[in-house]
Amino acid sequence: MMIKKARDLTGKELDYAVAVALGKTPDFADFNNSKYSMVQYSSDWRDGGAIIEREKISLEFCPRTNEVSAMIQYEDDATGNVWQKAQCWGSNPLEAAMRCFVISKLGEEVEVPG
Repeated sequence: MMIKKARDLTGKELDYAVAVALGKTPDFADFNNSKYSMVQYSSDWRDGGAIIEREKISLEFCPRTNEVSAMIQYEDDATGNVWQKAQCWGSNPLEAAMRCFVISKLGEEVEVPG
């Protein structure tokens, strides 16, 4: 296992971190095997889309950088103030949203198989 910045995760490392953030215990015995199959949260809308909807992740395209920004906010019931819980960028909406979700649940650095 190795520690990586959640903002830099891609592919199956990001999918692994999302599974952990969801409270799952993914089997990573064959993580480096090309036949490794895990739910593809970061590349399949059927897998990642439900998380975006449930967590109310906002997405915004930035034409200047050609990246997507994802943000999770929450409202303080007592004051009505809106606070940012996490924000992250990615090359596409799913990547940005899943990075943001991981940061909101696990923090800026995560442990992934290496």
